[in-house]
Amino acid sequence: MWNVNLMKQVTFHVISHTHWDREWYLPFEIFRIELVDLIDDLLNILEQDNNFIFHLDGYSLILEDYLEIKPDKKEILKKYIKSGNIQIGPWHVLSDQFLTSGEATIRNLLYGIRTAKDFGKVMLVGYLPDQFGHIAQLPQIFKGFNIKSSVIGRGIQDNITEHLWHALNGDSVLAVSLTHWYNNAQRLPDDKKEFNKFVTNIYKKQKSNSGHVLLMNGCDHLFPQANVNKILKNNNSNHTWKVKQSKLPDVVNLILENTDKETLPVRYGELRDDNEKMILSGTLSSRVYLKLANYLCETQLEKIIEPLASILTFIQKTKYPYEEIKYAWRLLLQNHAHDSICGCSIDEVHREMEVRFQRVEQITRKLKLDLLSLLNTRRDAPTERLYIQLINLTNYRRNEPIEIDLEFPLGPVAESPDAKPVINKKEIKGLKIYEGKKEADFEILENYKTERFVRSKDQVPLLQAVQRIKLLLKRKLKPFSIATYEIKTKNGFKNKKKLPGSKLEFENKNYKLSINKNGTLDILLKEKNHKFKNLHLPRVEVDLGDEYHFIARDNVRMSGNPAVKRSVTEENKFRKVFLVKTSLPDLKLETRITCYKDSDRIDFQTTAINSLQNKRIQLHFPTSLDTNYISADTPFGILQRARPPVDWKDHANTQPIYNFIDHTDNKCGLAFFGGGLREYELYENGDGFAVTLIRCIGRLSTIRSHSLLETPDAQCNRKIIFNYALYPHIGNSHEAQILKEQLIYKMPPLSNQTNLKINISGLIRTEEKLVISSLKRSEDKENLHILRLYNPTEKTLEKCTLGLNFPYKKVYLVKLNEEKIQELEKLTFEIKPFEILTFGIEI
Repeated sequence: MWNVNLMKQVTFHVISHTHWDREWYLPFEIFRIELVDLIDDLLNILEQDNNFIFHLDGYSLILEDYLEIKPDKKEILKKYIKSGNIQIGPWHVLSDQFLTSGEATIRNLLYGIRTAKDFGKVMLVGYLPDQFGHIAQLPQIFKGFNIKSSVIGRGIQDNITEHLWHALNGDSVLAVSLTHWYNNAQRLPDDKKEFNKFVTNIYKKQKSNSGHVLLMNGCDHLFPQANVNKILKNNNSNHTWKVKQSKLPDVVNLILENTDKETLPVRYGELRDDNEKMILSGTLSSRVYLKLANYLCETQLEKIIEPLASILTFIQKTKYPYEEIKYAWRLLLQNHAHDSICGCSIDEVHREMEVRFQRVEQITRKLKLDLLSLLNTRRDAPTERLYIQLINLTNYRRNEPIEIDLEFPLGPVAESPDAKPVINKKEIKGLKIYEGKKEADFEILENYKTERFVRSKDQVPLLQAVQRIKLLLKRKLKPFSIATYEIKTKNGFKNKKKLPGSKLEFENKNYKLSINKNGTLDILLKEKNHKFKNLHLPRVEVDLGDEYHFIARDNVRMSGNPAVKRSVTEENKFRKVFLVKTSLPDLKLETRITCYKDSDRIDFQTTAINSLQNKRIQLHFPTSLDTNYISADTPFGILQRARPPVDWKDHANTQPIYNFIDHTDNKCGLAFFGGGLREYELYENGDGFAVTLIRCIGRLSTIRSHSLLETPDAQCNRKIIFNYALYPHIGNSHEAQILKEQLIYKMPPLSNQTNLKINISGLIRTEEKLVISSLKRSEDKENLHILRLYNPTEKTLEKCTLGLNFPYKKVYLVKLNEEKIQELEKLTFEIKPFEILTFGIEI
């Protein structure tokens, strides 16, 4: 049934295209100059043959890259895009979905589709020719953009062309698998005899249900084959097949029309078939510094800048910095191209990426300062009327210690740039913090005098003497709230407790932790009397691979006996902090471990100074739990992954971390919050799991054509700072509310020193079981804000409510593309398992 040669006649559709990696084994600007030549060549072909059709690789940034060099060609491009001769979109870039956030995937489509439409027409096909696997919720995301089909290069390896691919919520799209790659017709033969032989050979190999098969005429960075239509005119059919050049959307529609969905093989969730290592999973850990930088930039944009800007628009009618945020997103998305964020390009490419990440960080840092300044009045107010604002941008009630930095002027701003600042105020000897009339409890962490850099709009930068006090304050915060506390500087500070002799142990009501002599941790879960032993063990092994693959040498571990120093650096009523210094040959690790009195989360900050060559560094977490699967979150959902199938010929043992993984036997478990780390390995027989910290490799690829490309920067011989957490718990992932705890870790409350007293709570309210993914301004309307949430559970949640504690006009249910579906009369709703809902709030 599946063989095309069982059908009367098959139509082969030639899809002339190029797969244009913006940067890879050559840097961006070199490839860009070649891109200019390619598009100029294409425009010349179209002048000669107005029936020629060419696909510009499914993303729209390629147009902007070209037009920055040839801006005068915009109108001619628009002409051919409107006519359908040039197919463009729907993506902004061809990103990697496992190394970028779910919101980034949505923004990718939002920007890509809008750009393509601005040029005349968008190709609404989920084009995925070369990404290294696909996330489980992508069919649901496609549905939100009116995309009914996808074309897939990697992830399905059963050699069948058509599948029905279901997301976690049940939404499905047609998945057309490029079973013989996106260059199965890389160059069509001119000779009639050779052409017939060529197509007949493909005819015998293909398996199809619809009778419509793709001939992908192109490959990486290849120019159009100008004489395609001339070849097809002379060689277009025989009794078993015919061939014509086609548009990809037309072919997909023909496949949909000629396919019985009931008979299609079904794929559910993420697509990561990895036989023969097709998924290239080593890219999850190549150049880890890129993954960490991306995580920080995404978190700043999604979880701080956008929701804070929206809240200020709601409560103060301030202008949302839409253009600045969009610029930051589009800059960040350039780094999301699959050969870029995957860390599998030459060093020059990734050095330029680091600069882009730095630029995004600069934008978000400035936007954050500007937004918080809108919650201030005047900077020179007297210190006795000083406030600290705590801002909770989550859907959860919070009650955790928050680090706060205060700054007190000790004199006026200096008179000139070369003048020393005058100190004419007494140093603060003590302070109290009040919530109304109630005194709040806090701990002083640091207290010192220094100078600050003062800028203004009417004066050159000057210095000012200040006193800085860092403290730890624990207060209860309501969801989406701003709570203000008054600071009074009158009484003396309490003396800090002396730390020498403090035990290398910690205990709260749920667990007991101890630091072993080798620097590992033992954690006893009191209720179940289960002990996790030797957690956080650094292990080093030889890596014979490249940027795409980890290749072990006989699984030899090389950790040896590290030199370890242990100490306690902080201990107060809220938390205890340990410092573990581990020295291995060519590797030094300094880990700050923070335990909390009222939380089971254990925070880690590890600074690695790495000089290793051709090694992999993992942290091992033996759990002694008899379970061979991991619970893990994925963009807009949670799933379970077993170890890779044993019948795969050659596969990678590592799999992706999105935000967390949880190894649990449903009685108790150990969760790991990644903080930007993206790769784990699950072991058998209770040996737990390992998380890859760094992979040190010195070559791009072992494939012969690329084997000469050395990548010394990929050895990661640098200082790298990692932030992550452990969460030992009772019960399964759902019972322990692991997703909620991870989001609380990821999104600490903001603090803002101010002269303005604001108390607002419950600006947005909904069930804590739901996850709010985004709060932002819409792409098209200044007075419309987007609130996106999803159900991470396997149960339908009925009678959910959306509470909005600010003036608004109307609320709509909208698609992911932000098209309105309907106006909501009541803000109550039902949400199905793993369903994403997006609301438009008109203000």
